Amino acid sequence: MIENPKVVHDTIRVVKTIADTIKHSSTESIDLLGKMDSFYNNAWTKLILVITIAFTIIGIVVPLLIQWYQKRELKIGEDKLREDIKNAIAVATADFTKYVDEQVQKKFNELDEKVSKHLANLDGKTFQLQGQILFSQGDHSSIGPLLVALESFAKADRLTNLKNLLRFSISDEYGLTLFTKEEVEKAIEEQNIDYKNILGDIKEKFDDGEVKRLCKKLETLLNSLS
Repeated sequence: MIENPKVVHDTIRVVKTIADTIKHSSTESIDLLGKMDSFYNNAWTKLILVITIAFTIIGIVVPLLIQWYQKRELKIGEDKLREDIKNAIAVATADFTKYVDEQVQKKFNELDEKVSKHLANLDGKTFQLQGQILFSQGDHSSIGPLLVALESFAKADRLTNLKNLLRFSISDEYGLTLFTKEEVEKAIEEQNIDYKNILGDIKEKFDDGEVKRLCKKLETLLNSLS
């Protein structure tokens, strides 16, 4: 039995419409897939390009930055080392100069002391000779030079010369005992002799029993005569 022609026609039209829709949808899907593929391909290519550029930059710029930083640190280190060396040299120079000055001053002081003692010893011998010459002439003024000679020998640390002159001064045979009390008083007054101070300094300076004993005897002698 033949169906209604209109129904058949409508059916064919619907089928055709569906087929066209499917065909159109398939075409659009293919186009969409193609666009998506193209997009992802382009994106991947761009990503690879970006990564390549990034690695290139890292491979070139980073080493340059590292090199610059190292040079900068090296320069800073060199400047600091140069400054440290400069400071060390300055300190060493100052210390050496100070040491040299101290040593020179020390040697100068030692030399000055030696010269002073040598001159004091010469003075002692000169005054001793003068006093003994005056003494041999019976001149009471010999007391002054003899006491100055004692003081000079003490300054020169010439203990032997000092003891010999002390023994001579207190000797009963040729010492000051040969002078009268008036002569001794006159000599002390005329020459303004502070024999107590002279003999006291000698006793204080030398820790020598004989020197102290001889000085005490001379002081007692002069006290008895003045």
